[in-house]
Amino acid sequence: MDRKGMGGVFRIIDQFPPAQQNQIRMMLSESLKGVLSQTLLKKKGGGRLAAHDILLGASSVSNLIREGKTFQISSIMQTSSNIGMQTLNDSIMYYVRKRLVEPLEAYMKAVDKSGILQQLEEAGYKIDISKISDQVKSKADDFWE
Repeated sequence: MDRKGMGGVFRIIDQFPPAQQNQIRMMLSESLKGVLSQTLLKKKGGGRLAAHDILLGASSVSNLIREGKTFQISSIMQTSSNIGMQTLNDSIMYYVRKRLVEPLEAYMKAVDKSGILQQLEEAGYKIDISKISDQVKSKADDFWE
C-alpha cells in the first residue's frame, strides 16, 4: 500500500488541521477494522478477475496509524498473509502465476509499478514496457496523482 494506492484512505488525516491530526490518527487507529480495495484485471480468454488489497486492523497496523507511520503499512501487509492481509501486487501476481492474466496487464493495473516489475522478473516473466505508449503511461500516472 502506498500513497497512490489504498494508502489514499489515510489522506483523510491530512484534511484536518495539524492540531487535530493526532486525535484523528488515534480515533482511526482505534476504530479501523479493515480496508479493502480492488481492481479488475482482463482475464486471458475474456472476462475479468478482481485483484484485492486487503488491510486488517491488527494491532501492528493500529500502532503505525497512531504513530503517523502509514508509509510502513505495506510492509505489515506483505508479512501478514497468515491473517488474511495482502497487497494488490501479491494478488495480481497470483493470477499471473496461474496464467490467468498476462504480465503486461499485471503491470498496467498495478499501482506499485516498480514493485510489480520486480515481482514479475523474480517469477521469470519479462515484459517490454517500451511497448506501452507514453500517453497511456501519463494517463495512468495522472489518475493516481
